[in-house]
Amino acid sequence: MKASRAYLHIGHHRMVGRLQALKTPLAVLVDEPNETFNEEDKEWRLHTIIRKKLVFDVRPEPVFPDETEAV
Repeated sequence: MKASRAYLHIGHHRMVGRLQALKTPLAVLVDEPNETFNEEDKEWRLHTIIRKKLVFDVRPEPVFPDETEAV
């Protein structure tokens, strides 16, 4: 994988995408279990921040069995 290019293989298809920065980062929150099951006391924990995304804007390409050995 190059720095800005990504390849996704699904079955006999290959998709080529590119890495792109998000304009606004996204936060992934996880709810923490607590002893009380009250919705008002629910606690959230920051799991990660997503700053980049993969964009696949080209249709999938068929991959033939002899081409998969070279990858």
